[in-house]
Amino acid sequence: MNELQKLLKQKAALDDKIAATRQAEKAEVVADIRTKIAMFAFTERELGLHMKAPRVGAPQRKPSAAMYQHPETGVTWSGRGRTPGWIIGQERSRFLIQA
Repeated sequence: MNELQKLLKQKAALDDKIAATRQAEKAEVVADIRTKIAMFAFTERELGLHMKAPRVGAPQRKPSAAMYQHPETGVTWSGRGRTPGWIIGQERSRFLIQA
């Protein structure tokens, strides 16, 4: 058996030993943590385990109906948001859409 094979075999044995030791110590640590949680009456929030409710966004609105229309291009505007350049400084009633 060459040196590499020996080292790989040792590594595998060490990995198995590490896994077994980790599992045994993990059980002890979990028991210790549970005891301390009960002793000090920690809450989920204090331990950072509290699950936050998912954020709910603003309700979706339907697009507003157009109220104004440019007579030459047919471009419309609902009257909400930024005022378009073609209506700025003019009487809006001229551009009202007749329903």
